[in-house]
Amino acid sequence: EAVDLANAIEIAHLLSQTLDMPQRPDAIAITDLSGNALFSGIVDVEVTKKGHDHDPIRR
Repeated sequence: EAVDLANAIEIAHLLSQTLDMPQRPDAIAITDLSGNALFSGIVDVEVTKKGHDHDPIRR
């Protein structure tokens, strides 16, 4: 369980790289329990390694 949105994004990136899946996901979406989008972004391992991250959805 994530403590905040930044932690949830970090966990999602980690899972996208470590889960044993036939293909790596090219994007992630994080929603609250009601299904409201909190974050969506492209998963780019090379960009992530350089220290860049994606911005949460701004309302």
